[in-house]
Amino acid sequence: MMLHQKCLGLALLPTLAMGFSPHYLISTAVPSSHVRTRIRSQADDTEEDWRNFRAKLVMNYRQDSDSDSSATMMANVDDSRSIVDGAWAYESGTAIEKGSIILSRALDHEGDSDPESGLAQQYFHKSIILVLEHDDNIFTKGIILNRPSNLILSDEDFVNFDGSPLDGSSEDNQWKTWFGGEVSGILSDNPEIICVHFLDSKEADEESEIIMKGIKWTTLEGARLLVQKGVAEAHDFLTFIGYCGWDAGQLREELDQESWYMVAADSRTVLEELQKNGASEGILDAGLESWSLLMRMIGRQNEIDGIAEDDFNDLMLKEWTKERLLFPTDVEGDVVISEFMSKASGSNSFGSEIGVGSVLRSTASTQYNPFLLSDQEYHKCILLVVQEDDEMSVGVILNLPTATTVQFDFVDERIGGGNLYKLPERYGGRFSDASDEDVLLWFHCNESLKDKGIGEPLGMDISSVWNVSSDDASNAISIGQARAEDFLVVSGISVWEKAPGGVAGGIRGEVNNNLFEVVPTEEISSVFDSLLQQEPMAADTLEDNIAFIGLAWSEAQSAERDHDHDDAPHTKVYKSNRTISDLADTALKRWISAFLLES
Repeated sequence: MMLHQKCLGLALLPTLAMGFSPHYLISTAVPSSHVRTRIRSQADDTEEDWRNFRAKLVMNYRQDSDSDSSATMMANVDDSRSIVDGAWAYESGTAIEKGSIILSRALDHEGDSDPESGLAQQYFHKSIILVLEHDDNIFTKGIILNRPSNLILSDEDFVNFDGSPLDGSSEDNQWKTWFGGEVSGILSDNPEIICVHFLDSKEADEESEIIMKGIKWTTLEGARLLVQKGVAEAHDFLTFIGYCGWDAGQLREELDQESWYMVAADSRTVLEELQKNGASEGILDAGLESWSLLMRMIGRQNEIDGIAEDDFNDLMLKEWTKERLLFPTDVEGDVVISEFMSKASGSNSFGSEIGVGSVLRSTASTQYNPFLLSDQEYHKCILLVVQEDDEMSVGVILNLPTATTVQFDFVDERIGGGNLYKLPERYGGRFSDASDEDVLLWFHCNESLKDKGIGEPLGMDISSVWNVSSDDASNAISIGQARAEDFLVVSGISVWEKAPGGVAGGIRGEVNNNLFEVVPTEEISSVFDSLLQQEPMAADTLEDNIAFIGLAWSEAQSAERDHDHDDAPHTKVYKSNRTISDLADTALKRWISAFLLES
């Protein structure tokens, strides 16, 4: 079966990696060249002098044009931070150059006009990105400055491409890491390491690329070489894993769309922010205060004031930070990276019972939700397995009605006249069969219809869900054997790929990894009853439809399984009054608003 991804309306759905592993939309990038050897020249000082001169012109203009607002801007700078005389930052319009700052623009409030915001690439929210390379015709490369992690790596954590240890490795070399971006990041097969430093020596200059006055970067190889030469220590470097990348013209287009501010700042300001964000105790703060400081420095206090407390995007960033940058530690406080890289396993007795016709529900607890940061459509979902083979598992989501309706008009033999029926077309997943894109899948769980032989059982369990062709369903309705509201009509499928030979993965792997659980057969009928009450998705039916999602999901829980974790106190987002459960519900609502409501 050939598959391709479905689009709803004009909105492109987030990318899905088969196998259901975490996957995020990332800026397109091209491989970066090896670091270029460069000795600091007089031209570098001239460029820095020009940046300072330009900053003075901007500051003078601000003071001349509105001395009161300028004074207010400086007064609004965080009093807890000492801004050294001469430190500056200002908006540079659309000028993109090495050493400049790409500063994320804030959304106005929780009810902003873009419901997709916060659902993916949460790390870009309120980010401070330092430009390392820029060519209008080729590529722009930068690293996020305000996303530190608690991961500290030693030389022994790095190996050559053939798996052999690096020459001269020493466990004494400890490299504190930052999340630089998703491109070539920590989960990639070939992570790119960028070591930022402030060393002032001939040897350091020979191995480094100058970003701006006093701030340089080199490769891990270059950093290790400087350590081996005795002119540096590992803690002199800020080790960024991954980077952000934009193709030719892409960043400028995003600037035109007002997604970013381009900011010029002096090296002291950048240095202070790097050092501040390096403090391990501030990781869960997600770099928000650093972003606010720079916004105040460029006179954008009003945008900070417009952000609601417990803003959705802030909360999603904090949860992303907790899940992606706060690595598990052992009793001595050392990071256990193997636990991060492997999925949580918790094989249960339901794994062997899964097959075509099985109904599953996604898992969630009061303390953790696997579908908060991505794949939000699976939060509180009801899933029906429709295909199982050695290559993949195929399922359909049952509880997400779209704004599209299935309409059919025919003569109703009961009344002798025409009748028009409308059913909500349900979103089944991101894929469709490329050979038959418009195919609709019809299902029912009605005992009376089963007795009449309308349709056939899906799988071996004749007491569970039945599928029926569109023609047979229409005929049964027209002759009075069935009602239109007896059926769920689904478009699109969800796919989980399996390992070669079908020995691992698929939906069984998702269950074994505690992402889904099997709905007991005796609960399926009541689940269907709740789903059949849903209407086509619209602004005035959104809340009711979401309520039925929650009701069906609750009814699908086995009464025999004691979910002790559901009795635990609801975990709140860091420094927030919002619970993770509530945040996940909001994320689902925003996903529905973005992709299932008519624009």
